[in-house]
Amino acid sequence: MKEMNNNIKLGIFVSIGTICFILALYFLGAKQNLFGDTIEIKAHFANVNGLQKGNNVRFSGIDVGTVKEVTIVNDTTIMVVMMVDEKIHHFIKTDAIATLGNDGLMGNKLVNISPGTNSTEIIKEGDTLLAINELDADDMLRRLEQTNRNIAAITESFVGIAQKIDNGEGTIGKLLNDSNLSNDLSFTMKNIRKLSLETAQLSQSIGRSFSKMERQNNTIGLLLNDTTIAKDIQKTIKELSVFSKNTEQITADLKLIVNEIKAGEGTVGTLLSDSIANENIKQSLHNLQEGSKAFNENMDALKHNFLFRRYFKNQEKNK
Repeated sequence: MKEMNNNIKLGIFVSIGTICFILALYFLGAKQNLFGDTIEIKAHFANVNGLQKGNNVRFSGIDVGTVKEVTIVNDTTIMVVMMVDEKIHHFIKTDAIATLGNDGLMGNKLVNISPGTNSTEIIKEGDTLLAINELDADDMLRRLEQTNRNIAAITESFVGIAQKIDNGEGTIGKLLNDSNLSNDLSFTMKNIRKLSLETAQLSQSIGRSFSKMERQNNTIGLLLNDTTIAKDIQKTIKELSVFSKNTEQITADLKLIVNEIKAGEGTVGTLLSDSIANENIKQSLHNLQEGSKAFNENMDALKHNFLFRRYFKNQEKNK
């Protein structure tokens, strides 16, 4: 009787163990997709950061498969082979992107597949997805450490600058600690404000003056508003420009004539250079002067002559 009870207990224990073993195989198989249809896809990474066979594959945050194999192709490429549930694969397009991530903050590595956007073609057995290596937690911690070092160095520099300012070193320190410089700076700022105010007032005054000119019919207002006067001014300026050019040409011609005269060329040059001709001209001018004097005397005599006196008086009245 006692032996039979022991056999019953042993049978129950073996049965329970067998059931547990079968359940364990089922759950493990379900997790590894051993009992479902799957397809195989690949991705190439430069660094897998500890990804291992059996790690999860997620699509939009949902577990859809596992990592089947991690193989080194060469010194810069690592191939990751993934088994993905066939029921899910028709949601994954050929332009989907595979990245590495963590299961939680410090959990196991996994492969994240982001949905494609442009392509409409569904992945097939053996297709290779585009893979991008993103920063992992270790890289972020290293960069954060370097950033902290830089911040510490900057803080130390600011502390040194603050100490120098407190000690009155440098321009800022002198401005803060030297009362004379501070007063001079304050006086300068007052002058600048005063100058700015006067400049603003001057600008307003000029604006009012121009507005008044535009409204009034004075000379400046006409010049600013009358297009006819503006055209006349432009025409006058053009004529002055032409006159200036003509004056320059006349000056050049006169200079040439003077040079020819000095050189004794031409009629005038000959007259000025030839002493005989010069004397003849002087004699002729003297004779003309004497003749003019005699003519004036004769005219005076005629004015006083009783025969012509009436005629000259009438001429003066008519003038």
